[in-house]
Amino acid sequence: MDLQTAFYILGISFFVSCFIVLIAMVVMIFTLYRRFKSMRESIPSGFISYLQGHNSASIKALGISLVGICLSYLKSRFQKRENA
Repeated sequence: MDLQTAFYILGISFFVSCFIVLIAMVVMIFTLYRRFKSMRESIPSGFISYLQGHNSASIKALGISLVGICLSYLKSRFQKRENA
């Protein structure tokens, strides 16, 4: 095996390994995005059901308002990133 063949083998193996890492990163980012999106949709209903189990009107009002504020903040942050 001469030097040229060794460099071809190294180059091909490097390209294939980088391609596999790239595909794994894309899959990981897509999975995290889906989890975050489902979590963002389920948090308000979970929080409200938790508050319904505990009969405190002031805590319910405070919790619902905090959830609304947090969701509007997150929504505005994601809209800024999508528009940029």
